[in-house]
Amino acid sequence: MWTALNAHWVPIVRSILIAMGLLWLPIEAFEGLSNTDAKLPFGCFVALSIVVGIGFYFLDGYYLTGFLKKRVEIINHGFDTKIFVEFTDLFEQEGWKAVGVNDFFDSIVDEDLV
Repeated sequence: MWTALNAHWVPIVRSILIAMGLLWLPIEAFEGLSNTDAKLPFGCFVALSIVVGIGFYFLDGYYLTGFLKKRVEIINHGFDTKIFVEFTDLFEQEGWKAVGVNDFFDSIVDEDLV
């Protein structure tokens, strides 16, 4: 868990700031419309923002944008086939490997263009 938090510190900060905004909006609306002060200390507001922000970070990382996923499954119903895309070192895996290329992929091996 700590490696994921350390590797993605920008999305963590973004998630905490989003949580602060989401919590601040109803508090400010309540104070402005009712002419009373909210009984929420600043420390509790920051702690609640951090907790909600970390929860949003994991929600965003796994379900919304997917930057924490290690594997994506693509299902093709026309051919009844599943394609798995893994985000890891391809050459450490066992089995067959497929590398997608296009017209701009070329390399010289033994004086032959591959």
